[in-house]
Amino acid sequence: MALMAFSLCSSCAHGLPGHLVGFVEAARETLGENLRSVLLVGGAAENGLRGTSDVNLIVVLERFDAEPIDRLREPYRLAQAAIPLHALFLLRSEIPAAAEAFAAKFDDVK
Repeated sequence: MALMAFSLCSSCAHGLPGHLVGFVEAARETLGENLRSVLLVGGAAENGLRGTSDVNLIVVLERFDAEPIDRLREPYRLAQAAIPLHALFLLRSEIPAAAEAFAAKFDDVK
């Protein structure tokens, strides 16, 4: 599985679908310092984003807090309506167990 981590500096956002950038910016605003990373994984990371690409993200959080996650629901829904976005939300502490349980999926996520 290919992996691409990105921050939203202007050069990083260049070429990414606006709705993906919008979702990541909303996650950054809503989750604040609890947001540890957003990883673009799968074919879109490996082969580049195309019009038909599924957009798979791993959103890594330091801790779970329901209220900010609930506020992120609408930006996520809007992004999903525009692009085939699929996000997996994980706590940073869950990554080792997830990587062990789903070794093939997490092969490139270290």
